[in-house]
Amino acid sequence: MKRRIITIAAFLAVMVALTGVASAFSTSWLLPDGTEQNPILMKNNTQLILDFRVSNLRSQDIDKSSDMTLGFLACTNDQGQIAVNCDPTDISLNLLKTTFQVTAVPITLQKGTVSVSMQAPMTRKTGTQYSFAGNLGPFGAPDEVAQVSLTVELVGGSIAGTKFNDLNGNGIRDAGEPGLQGWTINLKNETGATIKTATTDSNGDYKFTNVRGTLTVQEVLQPGWTQTFPAAPGTHTVTIDSQDVTGKDFGNWIPPNGSIAGQKWNDTDGDGIKDAGEPVLANWQINLKKPDGTTVSMNTDASGNYNFTNLPAGSYIVSETQQAGWTQTAPKPVPPGTHTVALSAGQNVQGKDFGNWIKPTPPCANNICKVVGWGTLGNKAAPELTFQIFAYTAFMPKGVVKAEDSAGNKIEATEITSVVTNKNVDPMTGEIQGMAMFNNEGPFAFVVKVTDGGDPSRSPYVSKDTFEISIPAKNYLKNGKLTSGNLQVIY
Repeated sequence: MKRRIITIAAFLAVMVALTGVASAFSTSWLLPDGTEQNPILMKNNTQLILDFRVSNLRSQDIDKSSDMTLGFLACTNDQGQIAVNCDPTDISLNLLKTTFQVTAVPITLQKGTVSVSMQAPMTRKTGTQYSFAGNLGPFGAPDEVAQVSLTVELVGGSIAGTKFNDLNGNGIRDAGEPGLQGWTINLKNETGATIKTATTDSNGDYKFTNVRGTLTVQEVLQPGWTQTFPAAPGTHTVTIDSQDVTGKDFGNWIPPNGSIAGQKWNDTDGDGIKDAGEPVLANWQINLKKPDGTTVSMNTDASGNYNFTNLPAGSYIVSETQQAGWTQTAPKPVPPGTHTVALSAGQNVQGKDFGNWIKPTPPCANNICKVVGWGTLGNKAAPELTFQIFAYTAFMPKGVVKAEDSAGNKIEATEITSVVTNKNVDPMTGEIQGMAMFNNEGPFAFVVKVTDGGDPSRSPYVSKDTFEISIPAKNYLKNGKLTSGNLQVIY
């Protein structure tokens, strides 16, 4: 209301100064639907035909006519100040009827008096007012001249949307998902400054009216909620002139929490695999490192189980606290022997197990054993530990590497950890290292040392006792012969 008073008062002051006479009758402008509006609100790229009304006429004015004038005066902003970003060419005014005829008193209405068109560039702000002024008269006794004024204000479009509870977190408003009341939605201009703020209603709806330009719509996030729509950066950017934009929605949800569970067991054979019959371990401490870097712990129950619950989505690391005398075997690799879990919202992860064992005491003095009768493998028909050797390349295990002597002692290689040939010295020498079980105890580290062998008359040469050797003809040692290989079980 304040800006209207300032504008009209300015017109009256100008016109009184020009004429020196104040009018007893008054003028106003009507929209095509017959309603009075001051100032006239217009969207860009629109045209209006306005009617002109004169009130407080007297009987002596009946059937009188007078010329009407109307021309551009000034531009003002939404504070009633002279606008610096205004150009009179933004608006076109055409006076369709230049003579006003009094047909009745005290009010006469003249239809289709003026045509107004708005063609403002996007740099013009809403609230910019274009003012026109002129004269009408004389009427009355004594004859009086009325000051005629018209103010047209540029208005913009609207932006609307809904804030909804995305119950399943899929970023889509599904049937039955309700609106969220009391959320703050901000409207920002090109510089990032907030120019308007709205609060969602009981249906989750909001609306910004009379806006223009390239604008950004942004929600104010509330604690505990995660935004699901729109996608990052979670805002809507709208270039708007006079149109009404809808569907600029925001989705949020409270993500459900998840859990991470597992079991602690006694890996009696030390192979890192939870075999049938291997017992569980109670009262072991399991640690959980959270996404924020803090750590919580719990002990396994009587069944060896642990379960961390009420966990929000994020990356977690699960570890165990070692106990004296035990060696961790799972999860591999050890170290670090931990589980890293990327937990999704509401996900329940299981099977994050930990295995440990106590290494058995080796059945040999000084921790080094040479198994009599079959530890020295040369010149024995059976049993055999059979390896295939390729000169200048590597040892390759062939078949199941195991043996048993006449007394029932058994050894079985469970893992080959190293194969080396002494190719720079002799193509038929080298060493194999690995892990083996001795009479179902272990595993223990073993070393098989090969010293020379091969028969140049046969290629590949196949040994009938300890080793099977395959030597390409061009690489064999002509004077070599198979002597022996020594097997040691090393703790």
